[in-house]
Amino acid sequence: MSTKFVVDGQGKYLGGFGEGVPLPADSIEVATAPESADQPWLFPGWGPSPARARRAEEAWRDGELSIIAGQLQALEEAEAGVPPEDLLPGARSAWLKYRGFVRNWTEEKEGYPEADQRPKRPE
Repeated sequence: MSTKFVVDGQGKYLGGFGEGVPLPADSIEVATAPESADQPWLFPGWGPSPARARRAEEAWRDGELSIIAGQLQALEEAEAGVPPEDLLPGARSAWLKYRGFVRNWTEEKEGYPEADQRPKRPE
C-alpha cells in the first residue's frame, strides 16, 4: 500500500492518504511527508519547522542567560581585584543591557526566531 502526501496551495501540509482514500479538493501531491507537521512546503521542498525554530531559540536564550549570570559574577570578582580566567570582554553595563535584550528575545520581537537576528554579545 502506498501513501500519498499532500499540501494545499499555500504549502500547508494536509496529511498522508492511503490507496483508495480520496484526496482533499485542490490538494497538491508531494514526494515525502515533512519531519514536523508544521513545516511549510516551499515548492519544491520542505521549509523549516516554526515550532523547532522557537524551541531552538528558547534553548539559546536559556543558555545565554546562564552565561550572562556567570559573566556578571566574573565582573564582580574582577572589581574585587581577582579577575577570573574566563572573563569575557565588555563592561558590566553592557552585559546588563545585553541581558535585557536576551530576556526579551521572544516571538514578539522582529526577526525572531532567526538565529542571525539574535542580540549580540558585548565586545
